[in-house]
Amino acid sequence: MTWPSTSTKPTFASHNLAEPKTFEDLAKPEYAKLLVAINPTTSTPGLAWMLATVGHFGADKFSDYWKTLVKGGAKITSGWTEAYNTDFSAGEGKGAYPIVVSYASSPSYTVSKDGASTTTAALLDTAFRQVEYAGVLKGAANPAGGQAFINWMLSKRCAGRHSQEDVHVPGGLIRAAARGAGQVRPAG
Repeated sequence: MTWPSTSTKPTFASHNLAEPKTFEDLAKPEYAKLLVAINPTTSTPGLAWMLATVGHFGADKFSDYWKTLVKGGAKITSGWTEAYNTDFSAGEGKGAYPIVVSYASSPSYTVSKDGASTTTAALLDTAFRQVEYAGVLKGAANPAGGQAFINWMLSKRCAGRHSQEDVHVPGGLIRAAARGAGQVRPAG
């Protein structure tokens, strides 16, 4: 999965701003104050985006970039749910920030009913691959219960429903990836 920033297109048009495209654009004062990012120490989306900034600016300069964002007015939240559903202007809470660190597939949530347009865009050059997974740890207190949970997650009932409701998880991907890796042996 990738975690670039997603922006709300109408906001930029109404403020006579071009849509941001790069990390450097996001650090400009006119954009930084519009950004809600995620704390990399409390959330994997934030960690992935921080790693993208490390990759772009280097290990010795990425923290200066984050300081510039905060100085410019960017908000740093503790997690994706707060950032997207509360602070993001196209999220459920209709927040005040039109740029958010989110999934590359987030624009699909804002596609018009006729499928002809979306009000958001992904900044793919600010992305970093992230893989989410589940497993049973060696030495777990309840390995049978953990395996039962994994089996349920890989079941058509769960994984099939999840892939229909969560657009960043293509249908069957969870089951195929887990079985292909040889790490999980679901019952049935």
